[in-house]
Amino acid sequence: MRKKLIVLFFIFMIFMFKAVYAERGSVFLFAGNQWISDENIREIYGINFLRYGGEINVNAFKSIGFFFKFSHQSQYGRTTYFKEETYIEMNPIFYGIKIGNRFFFKLGFINMKFEEKTPISDYKDSTSGNYFGGGIRIPIVGPVSFGFELGYAKADYTFENSAGEKITLKLGGPSTEAGIVIRF
Repeated sequence: MRKKLIVLFFIFMIFMFKAVYAERGSVFLFAGNQWISDENIREIYGINFLRYGGEINVNAFKSIGFFFKFSHQSQYGRTTYFKEETYIEMNPIFYGIKIGNRFFFKLGFINMKFEEKTPISDYKDSTSGNYFGGGIRIPIVGPVSFGFELGYAKADYTFENSAGEKITLKLGGPSTEAGIVIRF
């Protein structure tokens, strides 16, 4: 009798684990564009940054779940006054809540790590902000789908320059991503 109760308890726990935590999820491998909002950065590096990355989604309830996304974007440019070559690299991490599967919306946060390399010096730091987006997933074959997402990130970085003035860089902006989704 005791063995049956233990077996029933474990079966019950498996069903509870599945119901409460993850019914299903997906992995999204993507490439896309990020349009930086800050005019100073656009003047040096151009309007858009190509980026690529990956995302993992885990649904807690039927179509409500969590997402964690990492991407990489970098760009070469020229300084405004002396036209020296410079380089910027940004590695944003996004996380938050995803609602929906085929059509979905996301609300979350961003942690933006960035590094700028100039002939004079290198500078690196990080900032945080908010993210929202949405998109569609179109089934291709079995668990493989095509994914497309539009989003907007707000990640402002404030610092004090050598003259003592406070300057705010707007490292976020609108973005698009397209890629392959593998559902599990």
